[in-house]
Formats: sequence, structure tokens, C-alpha cells
Amino acid sequence: MIVVLGLGTAAVGLGSFPWFVAGCACFGFGLAGWMLPVGVIREHTRAEYLAWRMGLYRVGVDAAMFLGPFASGLLGEENAGMFVTAVGALALVVGGHLLLGPSGRRARRSSSRH
Repeated sequence: MIVVLGLGTAAVGLGSFPWFVAGCACFGFGLAGWMLPVGVIREHTRAEYLAWRMGLYRVGVDAAMFLGPFASGLLGEENAGMFVTAVGALALVVGGHLLLGPSGRRARRSSSRH
């Protein structure tokens, strides 16, 4: 999900219309899957901590949805594309690190349940 959103952010930031359309499609796919982490949070969190973790997740999602366009507006039209592309590249790096782990290999899921 974060990789698709990062690709969408980078594509929108590149500027030409075909890249913009591709970026919007990536945003659509990425935002359609934003609830996936909610299922993971519910599955791995004890009931007494669930509300706190869900609230923290929602605040993070809502803050990012507000701060991205806000910062782009403050930077102006000339610098907004560079900012959006930098954020997209950062999302790709973070997403790749989360998926592959620090060794560069696909991270293994450890399960304590049998």
C-alpha cells in the first residue's frame, strides 16, 4: 500500500498530464487499501490497547492527508512538484525497507501461533 501511494505521489509530482493520471490511479489503489493495517492492528493488539492504537493510526493518516497539500500550497507551484516527488521517494524507501528489511531480502513473518 505505501509503495503504491509513494508511486502515486512521485507520478503526480512529475508534472505532465499522463504522469498525473497514472499517479491518481495509484492514489486510488493505495487509498482503497488503507484499511488493511486496521485489520493487522486488530489482530495483534490486546483489547485494552486497541482504541489507543486505532486512534493513533487514524491521526497519522488524517495528518498526512492534511499536511501534504498544505505544505505543497505553502511552497507554491514551482517547488510543490519537487516536494511531492521527494515525499514519494521517501515513501518508496520506507516501504521498501519495511517489505525487504535491512538486509535487502524479503522480511520473514514470524508467527508465535501454532
